[in-house]
Amino acid sequence: MISAFEADKLPQGYYTYSGTVLLRRESAGSSMSLLLFLRDLGMLWASAPGAVGKKNRFGGAVEPLVWSEFHLYQSANGLYVQNIEVKEDFLSVRSNPKQTLAAIRFY
Repeated sequence: MISAFEADKLPQGYYTYSGTVLLRRESAGSSMSLLLFLRDLGMLWASAPGAVGKKNRFGGAVEPLVWSEFHLYQSANGLYVQNIEVKEDFLSVRSNPKQTLAAIRFY
């Protein structure tokens, strides 16, 4: 759920920012709440409809520490992820426990 403070950060409309997922939580239905760290905005929560289940429309793009370009829509009710384009998956870092720990410390 997006707080009223975060919902007021952006005027209603479409946005594109690069960043990464820091944390994800399953919400009602097939939705997922994502804590995003976005360049120029910092951290904020966004809802990703269709990100849970066999028909996950975002695939591995909702994995933490994957650098992506997020296409967002700020509605009157909250911030929603429309599309995610992976720019760098950092799979070599995420598959190595020592490197992953270093990345987490960095964040």
